[in-house]
Amino acid sequence: MSLILTPPSISINQNVPFPFGASGGVSPYAFTVKAGGAGGTINSSTGSYIAPPSFGVDTIIVTDSTTPTALTAQSTVNIVSPIQLLGDIITNQLGISSSRCWLWDQKQFDPTDNNLFIILSMLGCKPFGNKISYDGSGSGLTATQSTNFYGQVQIDLISRGLDALNLKEYVIMALRSDYAESQQELNSFKIATLPTSFVNLSNLDGSAILYRFTITIALQWMVNTTVAANYFNTFSSPSITTQP
Repeated sequence: MSLILTPPSISINQNVPFPFGASGGVSPYAFTVKAGGAGGTINSSTGSYIAPPSFGVDTIIVTDSTTPTALTAQSTVNIVSPIQLLGDIITNQLGISSSRCWLWDQKQFDPTDNNLFIILSMLGCKPFGNKISYDGSGSGLTATQSTNFYGQVQIDLISRGLDALNLKEYVIMALRSDYAESQQELNSFKIATLPTSFVNLSNLDGSAILYRFTITIALQWMVNTTVAANYFNTFSSPSITTQP
């Protein structure tokens, strides 16, 4: 008998809730977040996880009620930015390792093998729709702020072999896949526009890179944060002294 925690791994944005599920073994199950990770929390009985406000990696562990020795299983949660979620969509749908998708500012070298590499570059970003609200219904005052962002992302496909040439159309399909739609809904971001054409940059590096194609898309996403606030409860009424 085995115990399975699903999904085995997931990439999500900050503060995003996600329900983990367990099967096999003997219920009831107990869910925990391994200490020393990014700092997310989980409901021990339902498996309802909430990502922390910071980036990083959490490990989810589930334990069943098998006696005398309980079964365990685990899953990895990657808390990443929207541009990294875009990379997750592409690599997931193309069935390639996430290690082959780089951000431009990681300053990776050109590939040394024949397979596909992907480079994502944020060309520009601007905020819009900033909103802040206060809640004093609990033990203290909290401030919740949300801001929408719009950015242009360049996707470069490079390979010494034929992968960049043969798989470029599948990148477009990945951006409109069921997995892409579910990740956008879960993480409150949107692939706003798709490219109308590829730009062939295969001659950019001479004979060093055989094929290189680039496309540009637009992303929209939201950032939320909730913090303790004391701005609106620090005012005091002035005292007035009257002269006799």
